[in-house]
Amino acid sequence: MSSQMLHSQLESRPLVDLTDQVVRDSAIQIAGGAFGDVYKCRLYTSGSSSLVAVKSLRYFVSEDPEENQRKLESNNKILRREMGLLRRLEHSNIVPLLGVTHGFGPILAAVLPWMANGTLHSFLKNKGQMLSIVERLKMVHGIGSGLEHLHLLSVFHGDLHSGNVLVDEEQNPRIGDFGLSCTIGKLQPGLSYLQRLSSASNVGAVRWAAPERLSGCKPHPSGDIYSFGCIMFEVLSGDIPWNDKTTYQVVALKLHAHQPPSRPIHTAVEDEHWTLMVRCWSSPQRRPSAREAVIVVQTFSSSAP
Repeated sequence: MSSQMLHSQLESRPLVDLTDQVVRDSAIQIAGGAFGDVYKCRLYTSGSSSLVAVKSLRYFVSEDPEENQRKLESNNKILRREMGLLRRLEHSNIVPLLGVTHGFGPILAAVLPWMANGTLHSFLKNKGQMLSIVERLKMVHGIGSGLEHLHLLSVFHGDLHSGNVLVDEEQNPRIGDFGLSCTIGKLQPGLSYLQRLSSASNVGAVRWAAPERLSGCKPHPSGDIYSFGCIMFEVLSGDIPWNDKTTYQVVALKLHAHQPPSRPIHTAVEDEHWTLMVRCWSSPQRRPSAREAVIVVQTFSSSAP
């Protein structure tokens, strides 16, 4: 299906307001960072309920009430437009947006399915040792497939790392937070991408970011592919990229030495796997497309023991 056909099919999916159906499971957020919080809630529909995650972005107020009101209206308009786009994306390897809700701060919050296995980062840390090479490659393939779908619709993630890939109860990876970096940039235009990364309460997202993103370039498919290579490194090796380096050292290596991670030893990383990762970390114009990467990973899966 062409990108144009997909766009036309997705135009009719409205943004659903679930405010009257969402009830907090706890008054305390289960996760939080410099720019947002996540709450565990219940969504009530047709006499039954299911666990959901409600994600709200932080809203920074000024001392001027009139300015606050203008910013609030503007930010809600931005969020409604951005979430309207996310609502239209549907793929088995993408976290679906169920709708929006009020009551979690002054601006709109997103309602998302509850992912029992948490983030890919925590899943690998807690259960990675039990995964076979086939299961690891299946996860890599799923993430690549989700990324391919986003790129087909001209949606670029811009901040892909193992902290915003979630794992459902069937151990299926689902990409989340796509476009969040750009949305935060629109809500808080004074911060650079590197400043937002440095402020974020995650697992050190600079480790997955393409060097050109750290230099201020806008999100682009090739930047997502660089991050995909870093996630592939983590899934197959069990270690985060540059696990022996501090965040500041990683930034220096990327911006000045242009040095990718070193090949891990005593891991499931084979020569063919490493070749694809190195391609993902090459100069932007030489990196494979998401489609090309998925096809290559498929060949790994078919030849895995």
